[in-house]
Amino acid sequence: MLAPHRDRVEVVERHTGRDVAGTVDLVLYDTFATPRDPAEVVSSIVERNGTPLVVFSWASEEELVRRCLDAGAVGFVPKSLGPEELAVELERIHRRSRRVSTPPSGGSRTQPGDWPGSGHGLSAREAEVVALIARGLSNQEIASLTFLSINSVKTYIRTAYRRMGVTSRSQAVLWAMRHGFDPTSPTDWV
Repeated sequence: MLAPHRDRVEVVERHTGRDVAGTVDLVLYDTFATPRDPAEVVSSIVERNGTPLVVFSWASEEELVRRCLDAGAVGFVPKSLGPEELAVELERIHRRSRRVSTPPSGGSRTQPGDWPGSGHGLSAREAEVVALIARGLSNQEIASLTFLSINSVKTYIRTAYRRMGVTSRSQAVLWAMRHGFDPTSPTDWV
């Protein structure tokens, strides 16, 4: 996504838990299918590495944003931003002129293929719920982590199962593993 803007923003490392090998300006933390509270992860990464961290998420509820910023994030950007907008926001956050970006008006500008399952008709939220199921989380745990009600989680599960052509949780896990749902959630160092 950021490759066309490498003259301005360069991804220098991708990993899921190691300390960064070199000097970076920002950590871009993708919350997709994180099995832990994103604010806890932010706190852990900031404490361990001391590098300014920006949260990149589909979920942008005020409570989540506040908790992530309180935990040490220097910025919060929604995944509804296109590549150019994301590069601009990362530059602004790096200059410390912005902390929270708002989604562009008129809906999402993301391109197909931005998340696992999008090519099979799964929405971003359905894909996140399926990824959390594949990690073994219960519906209640998913609701808590995604700031959704239990009924919303159940609705996302039903619609995702229909799109995937499965009828059980175990079939959903198999489907997810066969269709690119990585059990790790990468963090990008930029």
